[in-house]
Amino acid sequence: MPLKLTKRGNIWHLAETVSGRRYRASTRTACRETAERIRAETEARLQRAALY
Repeated sequence: MPLKLTKRGNIWHLAETVSGRRYRASTRTACRETAERIRAETEARLQRAALY
């Protein structure tokens, strides 16, 4: 379930299907490194939520 980073314009966005539900969100940043950190944190949060 790794979230995919895509760039739309100057902003990085997250997109993936998690537990059969589509998840899409903006990272609200143009910096790739910051977007990667946000992706990792969001992915961990979604995995915890899927367990409970």
